Amino acid sequence: MSAVGQAPLLATASRDSAAGARVGGMTPAVSVYLDAWRAFAALGVMLGHVGLPWFSATGVVFPDLGHELVIVFFFLSGFVIADATLGRNRGVIDYAAARLARMYSVVLPALALTALAMVAARMVPALAAAVLRDHESARLALCAVFLQEAWFLSASPATNSPLWSLGYEFWFYVLFGIWVYARAARWRWGLMLAVVALVGPKVLLLLPVWLTGVAAWWLQARFEPGRLFAAAVAGVSGALLLAFWIKGWCFPGGPLAVAPWFYSGRWGSDLLLGALFGAHVLGCGWLWKNASVPAPIERPARAAAGMTFSLYAYHYPLLVLGAALPFYDPRQPGHVVGLALGVLGAVTLLHRFTEGRRRAWRELFFRWLSASRRSVAAS
Repeated sequence: MSAVGQAPLLATASRDSAAGARVGGMTPAVSVYLDAWRAFAALGVMLGHVGLPWFSATGVVFPDLGHELVIVFFFLSGFVIADATLGRNRGVIDYAAARLARMYSVVLPALALTALAMVAARMVPALAAAVLRDHESARLALCAVFLQEAWFLSASPATNSPLWSLGYEFWFYVLFGIWVYARAARWRWGLMLAVVALVGPKVLLLLPVWLTGVAAWWLQARFEPGRLFAAAVAGVSGALLLAFWIKGWCFPGGPLAVAPWFYSGRWGSDLLLGALFGAHVLGCGWLWKNASVPAPIERPARAAAGMTFSLYAYHYPLLVLGAALPFYDPRQPGHVVGLALGVLGAVTLLHRFTEGRRRAWRELFFRWLSASRRSVAAS
């Protein structure tokens, strides 16, 4: 079908322009601060899971902040994706290739580890009772296409329960990409409605948290308030954020991971958390606009942040694999500490061959998407 004389469905800037002039973006100090938050959040999620009774029966209980830290991840994702997309003249193919590489460079190895953990868990009856569920093959397949949280499903394998959030994150990427790159309004809204029809309302309940990250990036780049105002925003929101975690605010109330809303069941407090964290990051960005970061702080923060997705997606099946070893005893503190350190070491190694090779994945997806677009244009 010829497109001569018509506006294209999607904006398609070249790869060269993707490295062109920036519209705005993160200052070095804020970038490092967000990297530190990413590392803290991933480690916090892992430690929360290490404290589960089938991994540790020592009586040591880590704060159960896993869900709240995932909400922080959603905000950070929106902020970083806005910087990488709106802050550069990036085309739709480059955007799609980058997002697919980001996901699949980690998700495919994570699913392989998850399947291996399913096999290993069967060797230990108590562990199997805790981490095995029915329809395991279907759960893996749904995770592979990010539909594990579609509508009123919550189908992540119990051997890798953190994968639930990727059933949100991926569709946030898709909806944002449609909004940015679909030129005709009828196509933009039509495609977005099609995505909503596919994934259902549950995912949409947490979309505002992700969009808060986008809004914070936009505001940081376009407004320059005085230092006193910036310090007040950063300080007050930071204090409220601390109170949020100490008080354990959650509303609507009720336990998480329960039908029909599952991980969206506390959408009200999740939106509040996103807003408070967004205000804190916004205030810090204004306050530290001209601040420099010493290399001894910047390098480890960036290195740790570079492995956060791997740590998030790999740690749970690695914990299961470690707990399935014949000699592992969850009642022994030394075993529990060794398990946690072993997981960190394994993630560091796996990262080098998976997420650390994201550039190669991106090139692969870029070539494939470019070839597909040429085929469609020629038809």
